[in-house]
Amino acid sequence: PCRINYSTKPCPSCECGFY
Repeated sequence: PCRINYSTKPCPSCECGFY
């Protein structure tokens, strides 16, 4: 599931830092 944002930019996607 992709719920935690590890990216430094806002992007609701797994490719953008959500794991």
